[in-house]
Amino acid sequence: MANTNTKTGFVTVTNTATGAGAGTFSFTAAPTVTKVATAGGTFSIFAGGTCTATTMLNSNQSCTMNVQYAPGGLTATATANVTVTGTGLGVTSATSANFFAN
Repeated sequence: MANTNTKTGFVTVTNTATGAGAGTFSFTAAPTVTKVATAGGTFSIFAGGTCTATTMLNSNQSCTMNVQYAPGGLTATATANVTVTGTGLGVTSATSANFFAN
């Protein structure tokens, strides 16, 4: 059964580029977390992770972001995803698969 306690976790971002196209992915903005369903509560990224607005990831390097979910007294399961924005790999942003809280 879901509870109303605040939950914390982390998301890992890895530059998996290989071969001739393998290059550095440079963040151009801080990562964001977005709630994608109508369930209550609030998602946020909090200090302590290694992914920042200036992180640079070479091929096979990773960084992490700390994610928090505060259900605000509600017990419904909430859904969110994380978006990173940057340059260097042919894409300007990437969005994670949805993840669930509560």
